[in-house]
Amino acid sequence: MVAVIGYVANMLSLMSIQQIGIKQRFILHL
Repeated sequence: MVAVIGYVANMLSLMSIQQIGIKQRFILHL
């Protein structure tokens, strides 16, 4: 149970980091 919660939290954090990186690239291209 705890391992599943940690896995989901890790996936969400990775997704948020990727979204921040994409936003930074978009701003840099502008």
